[in-house]
Amino acid sequence: MITVYKNSEPPFGLQDMIFDRMEVRDNNLILFFPEGIISNSDPYQVISGSVILTQVDFEDSFVHLLSHYAMLGEFAGRKVELLRFLHDYRFRDFEISNEYHGHDSTIYKGYFARFNDQDLVVEAMIEITHHGDVVYQTKD
Repeated sequence: MITVYKNSEPPFGLQDMIFDRMEVRDNNLILFFPEGIISNSDPYQVISGSVILTQVDFEDSFVHLLSHYAMLGEFAGRKVELLRFLHDYRFRDFEISNEYHGHDSTIYKGYFARFNDQDLVVEAMIEITHHGDVVYQTKD
């Protein structure tokens, strides 16, 4: 027997898109994209919008701080609870290089710019466990 599973493509792509703020409202996490998000259908336009991850499990959501930009080899990383990260750390923006969607989880891999008020670019993964939808809120 052969079983094929095709992961559906989200309606908007976030690769190479930049968010400058994460905000918690109720049990939701909102990512704000000042330059927009890109439609995954023709004509592939960049549309002003934000992404809302609903019913987030903040006890099982983390930020993995990996290394300074483009460093290879060994590094000393840090895993921080998402809410603690939002409280304790500052960044100018986060550029998403890859996004992954699985059962009750979304992972964004990319780079924080101007990390903690220093001229640092830090590679990171944001691991979000959520039991609700991923909502793409756009301005038409």
